[in-house]
Amino acid sequence: AYADRLALGDFGGFLSGISSDERWWGTAFVDRVSGVVLSVIGPNLKAEFLVFALLSFLGLVAMVIAVGRINGSKQARSFAALVFVWPSLWFWPSTVGKESLVLLGIGLAFLGYVGARGKPLWPWLVVGVLLVFFCRPHVALVLMLGMLVAHVLRPGVRVSMVRAAQLVVIGLATCFIFFGMARLFGIEEGRQRGMGEFVEMKSENTLRGGSSLDSTPIQEGKPWLALPNFWLRPFPWEATSLVSAFAATEMVVFWLAVVLKRKRAWANLKSWRQDAGTRFALPTVLGYSLMLGSIIGNLGILVRQRTLILPLAFLLIVAQTGRSRPPKGGWVNSGLPPTGSRTG
Repeated sequence: AYADRLALGDFGGFLSGISSDERWWGTAFVDRVSGVVLSVIGPNLKAEFLVFALLSFLGLVAMVIAVGRINGSKQARSFAALVFVWPSLWFWPSTVGKESLVLLGIGLAFLGYVGARGKPLWPWLVVGVLLVFFCRPHVALVLMLGMLVAHVLRPGVRVSMVRAAQLVVIGLATCFIFFGMARLFGIEEGRQRGMGEFVEMKSENTLRGGSSLDSTPIQEGKPWLALPNFWLRPFPWEATSLVSAFAATEMVVFWLAVVLKRKRAWANLKSWRQDAGTRFALPTVLGYSLMLGSIIGNLGILVRQRTLILPLAFLLIVAQTGRSRPPKGGWVNSGLPPTGSRTG
């Protein structure tokens, strides 16, 4: 329907609901993007799936470029080898849905934060965060909080008006995302029932819906169980289908890789502030895991949404923090090699 309207030059239906109380974010936003795609390629379902798969792939490409700018071409190739062949990164983001757009947004935001030659790429950063916000506002909030933490905890940076202004802008943007999310979710002041009740309600909702593999026996809404729930499940003995078996195998392989690369992983954890990528990725992954691990009550949804943050988690075993010297005057470590170097 959106594609037919756009073909006739009618943008009214596409923009409707944004200024009213009608829900325009989430699935409704994906409907509009789908309409734009179909208005270009025609009513071909397989072609539309291909377009959305390519959009998610572009998000991964953006992350590979960012890793190359931080750590050099060798680490970029290792990172690409992981994200380009990881099964769930082929499967879940290759549908006409929010996952492909969120993965594209995360990739653009990550590339925008890393920037080039020590300076952020603001257009990519803004477009990435907004794209994530239109699909999943709470994920956009986690991205902004991760960015805020990364900016505040940069090592060896002197105070200046420019950096103070950057911090103010990021802080205001984070507040804007938070209040926007609160308004969209209906938990603003006057209708707020308490964050605990909201988390309990969301947890109950996730026990139903699409991609359900099985309900989780771990009690949702328990922050101390969030990390094991998010990063260990499904356990191999919980696999009851081919999809859940793949998900369980992926987690075993992931932690096996962490064990095999434990020296690098530990070094990256100890010096995570020295590297723009890990400085952004670690608080983002931690916040994302705590948030979703506390409220997800559906193994299928947990596996699907965990896929979106996996590329940032891979930096733990791929990055080489502290190997590249931050450029003078830059707000992030670009990782560019010295003049005349053949690497990077």
